Amino acid sequence: MAREIVASTNRPEKTSVDRVAPEPPAYDASELYGIIPSDPRVHFDMREILARLVDGSRFHEYQPRYGRSLVCGFVYQIGVLANNGVLFDDSALKGANFIQLYDTNRTPLLFLQNITGFMVGSEYERRGTMGEGRRSRSHPHACGRYVQRR
Repeated sequence: MAREIVASTNRPEKTSVDRVAPEPPAYDASELYGIIPSDPRVHFDMREILARLVDGSRFHEYQPRYGRSLVCGFVYQIGVLANNGVLFDDSALKGANFIQLYDTNRTPLLFLQNITGFMVGSEYERRGTMGEGRRSRSHPHACGRYVQRR
């Protein structure tokens, strides 16, 4: 009887993934040691890191002129979020929207973190930095489908 019940359930079709052969980044990965400073308080551009990690150094950025302290985009079929320093309210909102957009398609997300914290103070609290930041951090935990590297 249990087999009949299981056989009658409608299982969703698995999504097929187009596989392509990997290609090396256009920039040498050994240059990472020259980009990342030894002092964690010194700023560096996460785009430089991505250019040395992804296939062919092809990164398609999402809203590059908005929320500049958070780099969002996609590489092949993976969404990428990379902090570029302190997270401001516009960047937190951009990240939350990006996560929700990619979650609707069940697209995997990769987080690269280069953040020293949130801006604090009454002005930033009024504008909602903490609330948007909380939303961008808590959403992946709620859906349970993410990879994080520190």
